[in-house]
Amino acid sequence: MKKLFFLLTLLIPLSCYSQFSGSGAGTEGDPYQITDVNQLQEMQNHLSSHFVLMNDIDAGVTSTWNGGDGFVPVDLFTGSLNGLDFTISDLFMRTGSSAGLFDDTTNAEISNIVMTGANVELTGNRPAGILVNELSGGSITNCHIEGTITGGGLLGNGLIASFIEDGATIIGCSAHGVIAGVNYRSGGICGYARESTIRECLSTVSVVTNTGFPFGTVLSGTGSLCGSAIDSIIINCYATGDISLNAAATGNADPFGGLVGTSKDTILTNCYSTGTVSGSATMGGLIGLDAGGNTFTNCFYDSETSGFSDTGKGTPKTTAEMQTLSTFVGWDFTSVWRLNPAEYPRLQLEFEPEDVETVPTLSEWGIITLILGLSGAFFVRVRRMNLTNNVHETHDV
Repeated sequence: MKKLFFLLTLLIPLSCYSQFSGSGAGTEGDPYQITDVNQLQEMQNHLSSHFVLMNDIDAGVTSTWNGGDGFVPVDLFTGSLNGLDFTISDLFMRTGSSAGLFDDTTNAEISNIVMTGANVELTGNRPAGILVNELSGGSITNCHIEGTITGGGLLGNGLIASFIEDGATIIGCSAHGVIAGVNYRSGGICGYARESTIRECLSTVSVVTNTGFPFGTVLSGTGSLCGSAIDSIIINCYATGDISLNAAATGNADPFGGLVGTSKDTILTNCYSTGTVSGSATMGGLIGLDAGGNTFTNCFYDSETSGFSDTGKGTPKTTAEMQTLSTFVGWDFTSVWRLNPAEYPRLQLEFEPEDVETVPTLSEWGIITLILGLSGAFFVRVRRMNLTNNVHETHDV
């Protein structure tokens, strides 16, 4: 009996016994506290745990990890990561498999993360996200990703996520950068959305793609916000990136759209796009292919910048009209959108305050507008409003 117990013990993965090197207990009330890039990688050993970033993290060293292949995506994650608005910079991944800070996740909660200078190099036809590869259920909230994805991408590519499904939500996020040399289903926020919601998100991502999906009639597409959207909801979103075909590409390209490449049975409300769209046999200013069952409410695209004037899947407007308040009937310019003179509408989340280094005296400050506390740790992030100078700032104490 003792021999059997010993044998079973040896079969248990060693990672089950790995203790997290930082502070915290991994619970919702006392999450593990990540302070460096090595502890980011340690999440792989605690897949159902809860984590929080405690400071900005320079991940540039990952370009030398694993023989130059970089960071290994945290796979099968079911916990949570709250970035507290801190920044992960220069994360690098080179892989023939799927990629992302997280690979496959189930009901995970990812929030308040900023990533800059991220670089994903795909050497095979596998999907890639910079933040998450696959989000099955769960949510990504208030995350802002800047980076590049190059090469590969059979099932989807997106800076926030490659593939979202089963009631997943992406809310209040932005994507900035380039997706280049990829093949199928690409978009700045996500490559493919099925039975999911994207709300109050923006993408400035430009996509340069190769051939389209090769395996028969599949709802594949490429757009600056989302590649393909099936049975989903997209509300209060916009995209400004250009969509084009690689000059050396052969074969048929995906449907191209300024916002979404292909859409089916999807509700789109209060959305717009402004990017140039070119290079595919099936294209549109806002939506490339309307595959049926879609509902478009107050959705527009710039006919001058996109080069299109198609109707029925978004309404074409001139640049001047796109910068005029009367165009956007039914849009919420009190709490969701903001329109400055001679500009396109922008989301209110773009005007959130920045972090600051110093704490003013109490006599200089007015209202505490946000408090995030961590049980078991003397750490509070507060956002205050300077009533004298009308300045919003965030500080950790």
